[in-house]
Amino acid sequence: MCGRVAAQLRPTQNAPARPQSLKPTPDDPGRRRLSFADISVSLRRWSLGVGAVARGVLKWRPLRRGLFVLGWTAAGCALIAAAAFAALLVRLQFGPIEVDELGARVATALSQRFDGVQFSFGATHIARTEHGPTITVDHLQAVAGGRTVVEAPRAELSLDPVALLKMQAMPRRLEVFDLVVRLLVMPDGALAISAGAPNEDAIILSRPAPGPATAAPDADVKPRRSAILREATGALRAFFDLATSPRSPLADIQLVAVRGGKLVVDDRTAGRTRTFDNLDMAFEKEWRSTTFSMHAAGPNGELAAVAKATGSPETERRLDVEVKGVSMDEVSLVAGARRQPVESDASLSFQLKFVLEANQELREASGRALVGPGYLRLEDPDHEPLFFDEISGAFRWDPTARRIVVSPVQFFAGETQFVLEGALQSPPRPEDGWGVTLGLAKPGSVAAERPGEKTLTLEKASLDGRLFLDDKRFDIARIELVGPEVAAAAAGAFDWVKGAHIRLGVSTGRMPLRALFRVWPSMMGAPARTWLIGHAHAGVIESAKLSIDFDKNALDAMRFDRPPPDNSLQVEFQLSGVAVTALRGVPDIVGIDGDGKVTGRSVLFKASAGAMQTGPGRRLTLANGSFSLPYNDGGRATPARVETRVAGSVDAVSELLTREAIRDVAAMPLEPNSLKGQVDGQLRVDFKIGPDARGDDVKVFVNANVANFAADHLIGKERFENGSLNVVGDPTGLRAAGSGRIFGSPATLDLRKDVGKAATATLTATIDDAARARFGVDPAGVSGPMGMKLSAKLDDSETDANVELDLTRTAFDNPIPGISKPAGRPGRATFSVVHRDKSTRIDNLAIEAGGASAKGAIDLSPQGDLQAVRLTQAKLAPGDDMRIDLQRTGDLYRATIRGASIDARPYIKSLNQFSGGAQKGADFELDLKSPIVTGFSKQALTNADIKLARRGGAIRQLVASGQFGRGAVSVRMTTGDSGRPQIDVGGADAGALLAFLDIYTRMEGGALSAVMSVEQTGLVGTVKIRSFSLRDEPALRRLVNESAPRTDTPGGAKVDPALVGFDRLQVVFLRNGGHLSLRDGVMNGPNIGLTVEGSVDSDRNTIALNGTFVPAYTVNNFFSKIPVVGMLLGGGWNEGLFAVNYKVTGRANAPQVSVNPLTVAPGFLRKIFGILDNVGDQPQR
Repeated sequence: MCGRVAAQLRPTQNAPARPQSLKPTPDDPGRRRLSFADISVSLRRWSLGVGAVARGVLKWRPLRRGLFVLGWTAAGCALIAAAAFAALLVRLQFGPIEVDELGARVATALSQRFDGVQFSFGATHIARTEHGPTITVDHLQAVAGGRTVVEAPRAELSLDPVALLKMQAMPRRLEVFDLVVRLLVMPDGALAISAGAPNEDAIILSRPAPGPATAAPDADVKPRRSAILREATGALRAFFDLATSPRSPLADIQLVAVRGGKLVVDDRTAGRTRTFDNLDMAFEKEWRSTTFSMHAAGPNGELAAVAKATGSPETERRLDVEVKGVSMDEVSLVAGARRQPVESDASLSFQLKFVLEANQELREASGRALVGPGYLRLEDPDHEPLFFDEISGAFRWDPTARRIVVSPVQFFAGETQFVLEGALQSPPRPEDGWGVTLGLAKPGSVAAERPGEKTLTLEKASLDGRLFLDDKRFDIARIELVGPEVAAAAAGAFDWVKGAHIRLGVSTGRMPLRALFRVWPSMMGAPARTWLIGHAHAGVIESAKLSIDFDKNALDAMRFDRPPPDNSLQVEFQLSGVAVTALRGVPDIVGIDGDGKVTGRSVLFKASAGAMQTGPGRRLTLANGSFSLPYNDGGRATPARVETRVAGSVDAVSELLTREAIRDVAAMPLEPNSLKGQVDGQLRVDFKIGPDARGDDVKVFVNANVANFAADHLIGKERFENGSLNVVGDPTGLRAAGSGRIFGSPATLDLRKDVGKAATATLTATIDDAARARFGVDPAGVSGPMGMKLSAKLDDSETDANVELDLTRTAFDNPIPGISKPAGRPGRATFSVVHRDKSTRIDNLAIEAGGASAKGAIDLSPQGDLQAVRLTQAKLAPGDDMRIDLQRTGDLYRATIRGASIDARPYIKSLNQFSGGAQKGADFELDLKSPIVTGFSKQALTNADIKLARRGGAIRQLVASGQFGRGAVSVRMTTGDSGRPQIDVGGADAGALLAFLDIYTRMEGGALSAVMSVEQTGLVGTVKIRSFSLRDEPALRRLVNESAPRTDTPGGAKVDPALVGFDRLQVVFLRNGGHLSLRDGVMNGPNIGLTVEGSVDSDRNTIALNGTFVPAYTVNNFFSKIPVVGMLLGGGWNEGLFAVNYKVTGRANAPQVSVNPLTVAPGFLRKIFGILDNVGDQPQR
């Protein structure tokens, strides 16, 4: 029955023929595959025919019975299908069902749907999934043109049930899992894609644009309205056809998707790869709409894109696109760009909307984009990153005016804010080009770049140009910037025929210099711009003109941090009132007026005037100055030079040279306040600018003259004045040399500062007696001029110095006992003055003068007082070999002297000048030990040990010991009966002791004892000597010859004047300086006796002694010991019965002895004659 009914329902031979537009299907070459449009027309026709037939048929009873049977048959078939589906579900509980034959039929159906693509499946099963029973494929492959275009490890699909009833396996849903999609940017710039296939099978999507063709224009070809509109509209139409057309390969498939895949973007031009995980892409069809969606997790975050197309080819069609989270790197990678003209870390989101009318005309196009926050940096190493908060823009197509309206475009970065609006006007003819206008919708502002700057306001900023896409050229008719502090205009052109090429001319009016920097592009004249921005603080640019001509090579050079060709950039400008910091840490140069020129590789600015304030009241005048970058070779440290003539005060220059930037190469550590004078000369500073410039790149050149130079406290309190110096500086250091006066005498001064070393000063001068007195160094016994050469290192701490003294013209008269030299005899002294934290040390002391020499060191206090003396070698006489250590404790000096031999003669001579009383001078203690101490008359004291202490100018302790041969000698200070201190001297060889002390040299032997005390009148004491002899005493010989019998006289006493023995000597003395007074002197022996009184003056070399000479003393003196008789006959206790009076006068080294012969008489008569004799000596009145 069913078959009969179906046969009756078939179209008859008179039925309308099939539409001729239908294409034949592969199964039936005579039939054509219907489109959705064909089906809809046929359905309308069938509905009309079927309605009419149904109304007639239903009136026929047999037919109604047949339909009843047919309905129950259909219900039975449905019940059987449901039972089969239930059985299928139960079966799937035990595992997938292999259906490889079904998979082959599905692959065939897909191959028929996609022309030129051959699909193949691996093992195919029916499995239970979240979508219910689903066909799964273990391996899916699509081959086109012999190359694999898609290859996935797993896929799922479902079939169209309507097609299944017709025994056709047509997929309704196709999902591919774990697919790896590779987007490749080939080395030649071509963009290719592969989906799971090997890279060599990647499909080329686009290639780099070829060079311009040179075909001749065809006059018959109608002018195109615009290539860009046509291409944009064509692309939109193609996308709409793919998404909405019934003829699209995707028309019968509701879902095509990639799940859990991975997108790898491989940029082989830059050698970088970016991976997006968790890739989900889908084409999903709904009623009258198709949606494309994509989600992936990229390095910069989540990436999402949705595009929805609605409508059909016969009606209005709409496309809405929304993309979120795309970075600039990802945009450039997907676009296949070899390099990014702009670098940014910001993400991009945008929305697009397009509407095509049924006649395929573009009725509406609009969009909006949002970028931020982040930074922008042009592909140029000199471009400074521009940080921003938000960049947004919107556009719309105005079909009436046939233009793209851009409004608003907003840029916000802190206080920098711009709102722009403009339009791209479609040209009436292609050769006219697109009109481009852009300008401020309201006043904008540019934030301050440096501390102390204020916001820059722009009241007008506009661009007017024309874009020629076919010619790859953009002509800039005018760019204008106008504001309270800005006035600039530009015009030029940009083309990209053979790479980018920029030509631009700019001119400015009067405007602040800092305002110019704000609108100066950072990549143009980058070294000069960077340096000026960081160093120029004030001033006005009177006018400026700029012209650039950057071709591809020039732009590439700048992109790789190389300078453009010299003639590609020309800037000329005039400045006034500019303030510049030439070097960090150096005072600003202010009031600069001049003009300059900048080229691609050089900068030259010439200043006619300027000044520098180095300190309060210290000003330098600058003239004929210049700043130049002679040649920029593209290095990151570009050489620069500043030259100028400098005039001003010395203290101002000194203040300048102490600044950190140049003090290591030019500074003299002299206090500027102590310097006076006038400087006039040339200054040149070479340095480098750029990111790799270092502080040690600074080179200073100076050539100047200094007049009326003066420096206070150059040496101690002494002032160097009336100086005339020449100053020369170069990279090796700074030198100043000239002449002047110091200590009131002519002097020369040489200052030197070598790089990396401390500054040094060398002063040569003559120091006379007056200069030494002013300097506070005027020792007694030193006279005459000294030549001095002082060399010192100058630094911020105390100054160390080396001193050389020429003592040839200086006389020394025992300033220290033993040092004596007449003027004209060579002599010199050298030493170093070394300053410590709390003291000053005179080190490496070496003195040679008059045969004396010494080596050692002296320590001084900060005030210059003597603290210690350490002489490792002291030689005040030819025989000296001793060491001296002098230490000061408070006001007390302790001297320790040790030596192998010491010549004591200079000290003995000094002691012989002792005048008694308290002596002026410091308190001291002396500790002297020496195996040999030599004195006068070749006498030597062995094992000498002397300890002496003086307090308050008086000797408080004296202990000395030693030996003359085998005879000991000792000196000790004791307390006498009166309680006063006294000095006790004892010695076994009086003659040696007296000769040693240069008191008397003709005595031999004798035991000496002496008691002395220091009185106001001098040294007073009593000397007793026993058992001694006098040899060859001239005065005694004269007395013996004139008043005593000779040894060869018969019956006479045997007296030999060449050697006379005595039993004792006793005398009371008073010594005051070189004057010795004697009284109560008695000297007697077996043959001779005498008394003595008078004085000896060693200073004047005179002698005046008198007394009584008693020959045959033992017998002659017998009567003087008898009471009464002795007084009458002997004349005195130590005078004999017969004696003579004598006198010794004249020069001490050649005395005159006189004897009164009338005094040879008994004692009472001798006294009478002696009185008469003395009366004769009285002066005549």
